[in-house]
Amino acid sequence: MGLIREPKHVDFYFDDRPLTDEEKRLLKEAIAKNKAAERARKTRATRTRLKRSKAKSPR
Repeated sequence: MGLIREPKHVDFYFDDRPLTDEEKRLLKEAIAKNKAAERARKTRATRTRLKRSKAKSPR
């Protein structure tokens, strides 16, 4: 996350409110999707690294 800069002579006020059930569900789905994509990316990178190391080593 980044810093939100306030324009001069403008104040931002934030009210902390509880999430609705729909918002919670959407947030959980987005987090699960991102985690799955990260796992797939790591798995793919590991497989590629293994293939390259096998190709380099003379057997």
